[in-house]
Amino acid sequence: GGTLYYTLPTPGAANTTKSFATTDLSLTEGRDAVYINELLYKNTFSVIDLYGERSPWVELYNGSSQPVSLSDYALSDDPDSLWKWNLPDITLEAGGYVIIYLSGNDQKTGELHTNFKLGDADSAIYLTNLSTQTLQTVTLPAESKDNVSYGLGADGQWLFFPSPTPQAANGTQGFTEISMVSGDS
Repeated sequence: GGTLYYTLPTPGAANTTKSFATTDLSLTEGRDAVYINELLYKNTFSVIDLYGERSPWVELYNGSSQPVSLSDYALSDDPDSLWKWNLPDITLEAGGYVIIYLSGNDQKTGELHTNFKLGDADSAIYLTNLSTQTLQTVTLPAESKDNVSYGLGADGQWLFFPSPTPQAANGTQGFTEISMVSGDS
């Protein structure tokens, strides 16, 4: 055997079965079976998390016809640390959605919270799948408005949604430019 690398440390416990033999990974930019479908980073009227906060959130969607374990996925706000927050070993059903709060509270059971907080200095959010070596980069728009989400329209184009739809399809009217959305900024 040689050296194996693990994305999830397990001090005092057996190593997980998920490993790779090199740190020289060749990631392909694109969408995987599970992908970022919507995000809201100025949450002023949308869902409240279990901490009583209106934290920024990201919605993942399983676009495949099979259930998918999220244990191979990681979220990050840092392109130099793509495995910043490994998702727990939970199953996302085919056509299912999951909300993950970008709060810095690092919670992997029940309501999910990343170990990083999305802030004004962040320019993108990254979803990486270790097993397929796929990376989805969602560049955050330079402008945003309170409670206007950024998500995928039915045609796969990124749009601004004045009515966020957490845990559901982005079925409300979306706009290609933030200036087309009425409301306060």
